[in-house]
Amino acid sequence: MCYGPDNTKELISNQIGWVKVPCGFRAQFRFSSDAHFENAICIYPQNSDRKLVERGNYNRSLNDWATPENNTAQDEWYRVTGWHKSSPPSASKPWIMSAIRNESNANQYIFGFEDAGGEEYDDMRCYVDIVQ
Repeated sequence: MCYGPDNTKELISNQIGWVKVPCGFRAQFRFSSDAHFENAICIYPQNSDRKLVERGNYNRSLNDWATPENNTAQDEWYRVTGWHKSSPPSASKPWIMSAIRNESNANQYIFGFEDAGGEEYDDMRCYVDIVQ
């Protein structure tokens, strides 16, 4: 149990977004937020709890991030996870795994995360392009 912004949470399997990066390609990630509550996205390799990047609102960065080119002979997979607190930043509030909506086609993924309340899935968004 080493996931989330505070590295203390378990994952909920149906709330994980998956990104496939074929050999010779890399993934470019862009992030946005439209939330009053504190939100974050954490990205992990498929078989590890080693957080590769964390982005979010308030004091977290929304800067772009990219994987290195996949130089292996097989697809590489990345887990995209969303997290929120039920408030603006507050050390006393726990992180909660956010509900996810996934839209994807051959070379692009859009992950929308919802904290509490609406159904817009725009509290945190992650746009992923698979490029050579």
